[in-house]
Amino acid sequence: MSGLGTESDKSGCSYGYFASSDRGFTITTAMKQRVHRGVVSLGCSLIGVFCRTDCHRMRPTLMLVSLLLVMPLPLSKPAWAHELEQAQTKSEPPRCDRSRFSVILDVGHTAEAPGALSARNVPEYQFNLRLAAHIKRDLIKGGFNKTVLLVTGGPARPSLFDRVMTANGLSANLFVSIHHDSVPDSLLESWEFDGKESYFSDQFSGYSIFVSYENPHLNESLLFGHLLGKELKDRGLQYARQYTQAIMGERRRELVDPDVGVYRYDQLIVLKGTQVPAVLFEAGSIINREEEIQMSSAKRLNLIGAALRTAVEKFCSLSTSK
Repeated sequence: MSGLGTESDKSGCSYGYFASSDRGFTITTAMKQRVHRGVVSLGCSLIGVFCRTDCHRMRPTLMLVSLLLVMPLPLSKPAWAHELEQAQTKSEPPRCDRSRFSVILDVGHTAEAPGALSARNVPEYQFNLRLAAHIKRDLIKGGFNKTVLLVTGGPARPSLFDRVMTANGLSANLFVSIHHDSVPDSLLESWEFDGKESYFSDQFSGYSIFVSYENPHLNESLLFGHLLGKELKDRGLQYARQYTQAIMGERRRELVDPDVGVYRYDQLIVLKGTQVPAVLFEAGSIINREEEIQMSSAKRLNLIGAALRTAVEKFCSLSTSK
């Protein structure tokens, strides 16, 4: 049996409803309220007409309108749905082609000009060569088969130009010069080691990373410096903070990434002359007696090797995505 009626809601609008129990189709009060809330503005203007007209004469029209109000409407996808879907979907991280990505590991100094002496009278060059060789093995193990260990001989200054010329001829993707740190002579203290007078400074420790603003790939150099510093920091290492202090004299540098210890050093020939992204990495202070021992340990070598490899992996992926 069918029936037609009217109801008023709190807004003062009257609306019609249709109930048909003999066909198993019933519009309940709750359903009517839900329909009304969804179309209150439109309902007030349209359905109000029905209540000012003869309801029996309008019965076919009211039946149609009532059904339209309660029948589910076909849903169309909003125009922005595709963009939203894309934004919410995590894109695959760019993949680094490790077999084609070439890293040059430059061994700082030469056998003839070995750099600083450690607190126990070991030439810096030996530390540099050992660490660079360890990092090379780590990178090759990680799939970076084109890693090159650059060992240069000869006097100090000429060797700088030699290594730049060699590096530029290799068409690499990244240049990392491996070093170990000391301090200005004015900060050194004397002590006796192994029966001979030696020098140390336990005042400072930590790694440091340098970039040249004259390198043609400055942004990429800063990026790799940051990635490397972050990996070292995440593994519990601290960077050397003395380079901003006046006591460093002519070695005083501008700190351009205070979060992870990247300094600016424009005059470094191996950085400004190299035609690829380049950093100089001081792995730690060998003039600090405690840190010198740590720098020789397998634990520290493994830690630095892992940090540098992860930084290279991330840098390679970011370079690939461009």
